[in-house]
Amino acid sequence: MTSGFLLCLPSYLLSPLSTVENRECANCHISETPLWRRDRDGSYLCNACGLYTKMNGQQRPLQKTKKRSNTPKKTGQVCANCKTTTTTLWRRNPTNSETVCNACGLYQKLHGVRETTSRLHEHERTAITA
Repeated sequence: MTSGFLLCLPSYLLSPLSTVENRECANCHISETPLWRRDRDGSYLCNACGLYTKMNGQQRPLQKTKKRSNTPKKTGQVCANCKTTTTTLWRRNPTNSETVCNACGLYQKLHGVRETTSRLHEHERTAITA
């Protein structure tokens, strides 16, 4: 049974939006998107490129940005407590201004004492022995 309403709609409304005119994004050259936009020249842009252009005033870059590594930005840094050289964040010990790794700094902030050597980074020791 067909509805009389569907017969009244133009054919371009019945087909998926991405295949209406075989459009292609002028920036990234994809052909399927939930929404098509236009740039200042009237060229078609996919939704992602159109939003990026609208927000930043320039075309969306096609290359992915490199992820930040977990290496220390300051070379030669060593934690005064556990002697590690790699951490996501270097902290200052508030009592004596020593440089400590993130784990040692958070432990001291939470417990009010330096982390003992027997408990130092238990997760690192178990990962090494496993």
